[in-house]
Amino acid sequence: MSFKKFFVIIMLTCLVTTLYACKNETKLDKNVSTNVETVNTDENEDLKVDDTVLSVESIDISDIEGSKTYQTIRYAVVTYKDNKPLQDSLDELNASMKKAAEDFKVNNKEGIRQFIKDVPDMKDAEYTHTADIAITRNDKKYLSLTEFVYENTMGAHGNYVQYGHVYDVKTGKKLGLYDFVNDKEELRTYLKEWVDNNKDSMGLFNEAKDTVDAYINGEYELQFYIDNKLTIMFQTYDVAPYAAGLIEIALDDELLKVKL
Repeated sequence: MSFKKFFVIIMLTCLVTTLYACKNETKLDKNVSTNVETVNTDENEDLKVDDTVLSVESIDISDIEGSKTYQTIRYAVVTYKDNKPLQDSLDELNASMKKAAEDFKVNNKEGIRQFIKDVPDMKDAEYTHTADIAITRNDKKYLSLTEFVYENTMGAHGNYVQYGHVYDVKTGKKLGLYDFVNDKEELRTYLKEWVDNNKDSMGLFNEAKDTVDAYINGEYELQFYIDNKLTIMFQTYDVAPYAAGLIEIALDDELLKVKL
Protein backbone atom coordinates (compact mmCIF):
# COMPACT_ATOMS: atom_id res chain seq x y z
CA MET A 1 0.00 0.00 0.00
CA SER A 2 1.35 3.38 -0.95
CA PHE A 3 1.85 6.08 1.67
CA LYS A 4 -0.76 8.25 -0.09
CA LYS A 5 -3.48 5.55 0.20
CA PHE A 6 -2.51 4.92 3.82
CA PHE A 7 -2.82 8.63 4.60
CA VAL A 8 -6.30 8.83 3.00
CA ILE A 9 -7.51 5.82 5.07
CA ILE A 10 -6.23 7.41 8.27
CA MET A 11 -8.00 10.69 7.47
CA LEU A 12 -11.32 8.95 6.70
CA THR A 13 -11.07 6.97 9.94
CA CYS A 14 -10.55 10.18 11.93
CA LEU A 15 -13.48 11.83 10.19
CA VAL A 16 -15.85 8.94 10.95
CA THR A 17 -14.69 8.86 14.58
CA THR A 18 -15.27 12.63 14.97
CA LEU A 19 -18.77 12.45 13.44
CA TYR A 20 -19.72 9.59 15.74
CA ALA A 21 -18.46 11.47 18.80
CA CYS A 22 -20.40 14.59 17.82
CA LYS A 23 -23.57 12.55 17.37
CA ASN A 24 -23.21 11.03 20.84
CA GLU A 25 -22.44 14.41 22.37
CA THR A 26 -25.56 15.88 20.81
CA LYS A 27 -27.59 12.97 22.13
CA LEU A 28 -26.09 13.47 25.58
CA ASP A 29 -26.91 17.21 25.51
CA LYS A 30 -30.51 16.37 24.68
CA ASN A 31 -30.69 13.97 27.62
CA VAL A 32 -29.21 16.55 29.98
CA SER A 33 -31.55 19.31 28.81
CA THR A 34 -34.60 17.29 29.84
CA ASN A 35 -33.51 17.68 33.47
CA VAL A 36 -33.27 21.49 33.30
CA GLU A 37 -36.31 23.48 34.46
CA THR A 38 -37.40 25.93 31.80
CA VAL A 39 -39.06 29.29 32.40
CA ASN A 40 -42.61 29.58 31.13
CA THR A 41 -42.48 33.00 29.51
CA ASP A 42 -46.11 32.69 28.47
CA GLU A 43 -47.13 32.51 32.12
CA ASN A 44 -45.18 35.71 32.89
CA GLU A 45 -46.75 37.41 29.89
CA ASP A 46 -50.21 36.45 31.12
CA LEU A 47 -49.64 38.39 34.36
CA LYS A 48 -48.90 41.67 32.62
CA VAL A 49 -51.49 44.45 32.70
CA ASP A 50 -51.97 47.73 30.93
CA ASP A 51 -50.25 50.28 33.17
CA THR A 52 -52.90 52.86 32.35
CA VAL A 53 -55.51 51.03 34.45
CA LEU A 54 -53.77 52.27 37.60
CA SER A 55 -53.18 55.92 38.44
CA VAL A 56 -51.97 57.79 41.52
CA GLU A 57 -52.88 61.46 41.94
CA SER A 58 -51.39 63.81 44.53
CA ILE A 59 -53.85 66.20 46.21
CA ASP A 60 -52.41 69.37 47.75
CA ILE A 61 -54.37 70.98 50.60
CA SER A 62 -51.55 73.11 52.00
CA ASP A 63 -52.45 75.94 54.37
CA ILE A 64 -51.44 78.99 52.34
CA GLU A 65 -52.13 82.66 52.91
CA GLY A 66 -50.66 85.20 50.53
CA SER A 67 -47.06 84.26 49.87
CA LYS A 68 -46.71 82.30 53.09
CA THR A 69 -47.20 78.53 53.39
CA TYR A 70 -48.01 77.70 57.00
CA GLN A 71 -48.50 73.99 56.43
CA THR A 72 -47.40 71.80 53.52
CA ILE A 73 -49.99 69.04 53.25
CA ARG A 74 -50.74 66.50 50.54
CA TYR A 75 -52.23 63.06 50.21
CA ALA A 76 -52.64 60.54 47.41
CA VAL A 77 -55.66 59.16 45.57
CA VAL A 78 -55.32 55.73 43.92
CA THR A 79 -57.62 54.79 41.04
CA TYR A 80 -57.94 51.41 39.31
CA LYS A 81 -60.16 51.37 36.23
CA ASP A 82 -62.91 48.83 35.51
CA ASN A 83 -62.47 46.82 38.72
CA LYS A 84 -65.10 47.81 41.28
CA PRO A 85 -64.15 45.30 44.03
CA LEU A 86 -60.55 46.48 43.94
CA GLN A 87 -61.52 50.14 43.69
CA ASP A 88 -63.79 49.76 46.73
CA SER A 89 -60.79 48.56 48.75
CA LEU A 90 -58.61 51.34 47.37
CA ASP A 91 -61.28 53.90 48.29
CA GLU A 92 -60.87 52.86 51.92
CA LEU A 93 -57.17 53.62 51.61
CA ASN A 94 -57.92 56.92 49.85
CA ALA A 95 -60.36 57.95 52.58
CA SER A 96 -57.84 57.09 55.29
CA MET A 97 -55.09 59.20 53.70
CA LYS A 98 -57.48 62.12 53.13
CA LYS A 99 -58.75 62.08 56.72
CA ALA A 100 -55.23 61.97 58.17
CA ALA A 101 -54.21 64.98 56.05
CA GLU A 102 -57.33 67.00 56.88
CA ASP A 103 -57.07 66.20 60.60
CA PHE A 104 -53.43 67.30 60.62
CA LYS A 105 -54.36 70.58 58.95
CA VAL A 106 -57.19 71.38 61.37
CA ASN A 107 -55.36 70.27 64.51
CA ASN A 108 -52.25 72.34 63.81
CA LYS A 109 -53.59 75.41 62.01
CA GLU A 110 -54.13 77.57 65.09
CA GLY A 111 -50.85 76.54 66.72
CA ILE A 112 -48.58 77.25 63.73
CA ARG A 113 -50.17 80.63 63.05
CA GLN A 114 -49.80 81.64 66.67
CA PHE A 115 -46.19 80.48 66.62
CA ILE A 116 -45.42 82.70 63.63
CA LYS A 117 -46.96 85.67 65.43
CA ASP A 118 -44.86 85.00 68.52
CA VAL A 119 -41.64 84.45 66.54
CA PRO A 120 -42.01 86.74 63.50
CA ASP A 121 -38.36 86.28 62.44
CA MET A 122 -39.05 82.62 61.53
CA LYS A 123 -40.67 83.37 58.19
CA ASP A 124 -39.95 79.92 56.77
CA ALA A 125 -41.39 77.97 59.68
CA GLU A 126 -44.07 75.51 58.61
CA TYR A 127 -45.61 72.17 59.51
CA THR A 128 -45.55 69.26 57.06
CA HIS A 129 -47.73 66.21 56.44
CA THR A 130 -47.28 64.29 53.19
CA ALA A 131 -48.58 60.89 52.17
CA ASP A 132 -47.15 59.41 48.96
CA ILE A 133 -47.88 56.12 47.22
CA ALA A 134 -45.32 53.92 45.45
CA ILE A 135 -46.24 50.89 43.33
CA THR A 136 -44.14 47.80 44.05
CA ARG A 137 -46.17 45.28 42.03
CA ASN A 138 -49.00 45.63 39.55
CA ASP A 139 -50.17 42.66 37.50
CA LYS A 140 -53.29 40.57 37.01
CA LYS A 141 -52.70 38.72 40.27
CA TYR A 142 -51.50 41.24 42.84
CA LEU A 143 -51.44 44.98 43.41
CA SER A 144 -48.89 46.02 46.02
CA LEU A 145 -48.44 49.60 47.22
CA THR A 146 -46.39 51.35 49.87
CA GLU A 147 -47.72 54.44 51.62
CA PHE A 148 -44.94 56.72 52.88
CA VAL A 149 -46.14 59.27 55.45
CA TYR A 150 -43.81 62.07 56.56
CA GLU A 151 -44.56 64.61 59.27
CA ASN A 152 -42.54 67.49 60.62
CA THR A 153 -43.81 69.84 63.35
CA MET A 154 -40.59 71.83 63.50
CA GLY A 155 -38.79 69.42 65.79
CA ALA A 156 -35.17 68.33 65.54
CA HIS A 157 -36.17 66.24 62.53
CA GLY A 158 -39.27 64.93 60.85
CA ASN A 159 -40.73 61.50 61.49
CA TYR A 160 -41.95 59.01 58.94
CA VAL A 161 -43.67 55.66 58.67
CA GLN A 162 -44.24 53.31 55.75
CA TYR A 163 -47.30 51.10 55.37
CA GLY A 164 -47.82 48.24 52.96
CA HIS A 165 -51.08 47.57 51.11
CA VAL A 166 -51.37 44.33 49.11
CA TYR A 167 -54.52 43.36 47.21
CA ASP A 168 -55.87 40.40 45.29
CA VAL A 169 -56.69 41.99 41.94
CA LYS A 170 -59.48 39.55 41.06
CA THR A 171 -61.45 39.77 44.32
CA GLY A 172 -60.33 43.20 45.51
CA LYS A 173 -59.56 41.74 48.94
CA LYS A 174 -56.78 43.32 50.96
CA LEU A 175 -54.34 40.56 51.85
CA GLY A 176 -52.62 40.08 55.17
CA LEU A 177 -49.14 38.88 55.98
CA TYR A 178 -50.28 35.35 56.80
CA ASP A 179 -52.01 35.00 53.48
CA PHE A 180 -48.44 34.63 52.23
CA VAL A 181 -46.36 33.38 55.17
CA ASN A 182 -46.54 29.71 56.16
CA ASP A 183 -46.09 29.85 59.90
CA LYS A 184 -45.78 32.52 62.61
CA GLU A 185 -43.16 30.63 64.55
CA GLU A 186 -41.00 30.12 61.47
CA LEU A 187 -41.21 33.86 60.84
CA ARG A 188 -40.36 34.62 64.47
CA THR A 189 -37.26 32.44 64.26
CA TYR A 190 -36.22 33.96 60.92
CA LEU A 191 -36.50 37.55 62.19
CA LYS A 192 -34.67 36.79 65.44
CA GLU A 193 -31.85 35.17 63.47
CA TRP A 194 -31.75 38.33 61.34
CA VAL A 195 -31.38 40.37 64.56
CA ASP A 196 -28.48 38.18 65.71
CA ASN A 197 -26.73 38.51 62.34
CA ASN A 198 -27.14 42.28 62.09
CA LYS A 199 -27.09 43.51 65.67
CA ASP A 200 -23.56 44.89 65.63
CA SER A 201 -23.38 46.10 62.03
CA MET A 202 -26.68 48.02 62.25
CA GLY A 203 -26.52 49.02 65.90
CA LEU A 204 -29.80 47.30 66.75
CA PHE A 205 -31.39 47.86 70.15
CA ASN A 206 -30.85 45.23 72.84
CA GLU A 207 -34.64 44.90 72.95
CA ALA A 208 -34.92 44.18 69.22
CA LYS A 209 -35.96 40.56 69.78
CA ASP A 210 -38.66 41.71 72.20
CA THR A 211 -40.00 43.94 69.42
CA VAL A 212 -40.04 40.96 67.06
CA ASP A 213 -42.09 39.04 69.64
CA ALA A 214 -44.52 41.94 70.01
CA TYR A 215 -45.14 42.03 66.27
CA ILE A 216 -45.48 38.27 65.88
CA ASN A 217 -47.80 38.10 68.90
CA GLY A 218 -50.08 40.62 67.21
CA GLU A 219 -49.52 43.58 69.54
CA TYR A 220 -48.68 45.66 66.46
CA GLU A 221 -49.28 45.11 62.76
CA LEU A 222 -46.16 44.06 60.89
CA GLN A 223 -46.04 45.95 57.59
CA PHE A 224 -44.98 44.32 54.33
CA TYR A 225 -45.08 44.65 50.56
CA ILE A 226 -44.42 42.31 47.65
CA ASP A 227 -42.67 42.45 44.28
CA ASN A 228 -41.01 39.17 43.32
CA LYS A 229 -40.23 38.76 47.04
CA LEU A 230 -42.07 39.51 50.26
CA THR A 231 -40.40 42.26 52.28
CA ILE A 232 -41.03 42.99 55.96
CA MET A 233 -40.71 46.60 57.14
CA PHE A 234 -39.60 47.80 60.59
CA GLN A 235 -40.29 51.48 61.24
CA THR A 236 -37.85 54.00 62.68
CA TYR A 237 -37.12 53.34 66.36
CA ASP A 238 -38.66 49.85 66.14
CA VAL A 239 -35.44 47.87 66.37
CA ALA A 240 -32.76 50.52 65.73
CA PRO A 241 -32.01 54.24 66.21
CA TYR A 242 -33.52 56.88 63.92
CA ALA A 243 -30.28 57.12 61.95
CA ALA A 244 -30.72 53.52 60.79
CA GLY A 245 -33.87 54.59 58.94
CA LEU A 246 -36.60 52.31 57.69
CA ILE A 247 -35.44 48.69 57.87
CA GLU A 248 -36.58 46.23 55.19
CA ILE A 249 -36.04 42.47 55.35
CA ALA A 250 -36.76 40.27 52.32
CA LEU A 251 -37.99 36.83 53.35
CA ASP A 252 -36.63 33.59 51.95
CA ASP A 253 -39.02 31.84 49.57
CA GLU A 254 -39.12 28.80 51.87
CA LEU A 255 -41.16 30.83 54.38
CA LEU A 256 -43.91 31.49 51.85
CA LYS A 257 -46.90 29.35 50.96
CA VAL A 258 -47.41 31.08 47.61
CA LYS A 259 -44.93 31.53 44.79
CA LEU A 260 -44.21 35.17 44.04
